[in-house]
Amino acid sequence: MKKLLTLVLSVAGFMFIAAPIYMKIESHPVIANGRPFATAQFVNGQWAMPLEDFAKLGGSSVTLEPNFRLEGNALYGLLLPAVQKVQKEKIKIEASAMADTVSSNLKVSPAEQKALGGGLFHVRKAGLISRGIFMADGKAWIPMKDVAEALGGTFTVPAGKLQPGQSLSLNFTLNGNGVLAVNQ
Repeated sequence: MKKLLTLVLSVAGFMFIAAPIYMKIESHPVIANGRPFATAQFVNGQWAMPLEDFAKLGGSSVTLEPNFRLEGNALYGLLLPAVQKVQKEKIKIEASAMADTVSSNLKVSPAEQKALGGGLFHVRKAGLISRGIFMADGKAWIPMKDVAEALGGTFTVPAGKLQPGQSLSLNFTLNGNGVLAVNQ
C-alpha cells in the first residue's frame, strides 16, 4: 500500500511540475478595425499580448525606448522621440493638472512622430497607457483592454471558449482621443 501511495504521489507531483511545460497556450489573432494587428493569449485570466510585441508594434526596441517608459506595472507613452530636437532645444517639462499626463514646450508634429515611430502605431500624446502590466512565464504582458483604451477604443471580451484560430476584435476611431494612434 505504501508503494502504491508513493507511486500515485510521484505521478501527481510529476503532472504538476511537467504539465505547464507541455501545455499549449493558443495564440489568437487580434483584428483592429478590420486589419490584422497582433496576437493575444489568455494569461492570468485575461486577454493579453507580450509587452515586447507591443513595443515592436509601436516602433520601439525591446527596451521600450524611445516611445515608452515602464515604471513598476505602469506603462507610459512618451512624446519625446525627436531625439535630435531634444539635443538642440532646451525643454521645459511640467506636470499637468490632469493625472498621468505631462506637457512640454517641445512640439512634435504628428507626421514627425509617425516617421520616428516606424511601427504600426505611434504615441499621439504623452500619458498613461496601462497600469496592468504583469509578469507570467518570464515575460511582461499588457492587457488587451488597456491597449484598446490607449488607442481610444474598446475591447469586448469574447463569451465562452474561442475556437483555434478565431480572432479577437479591437474597435476604435482612427482619430480618437487615445494616447496612441494607428499609422495609416
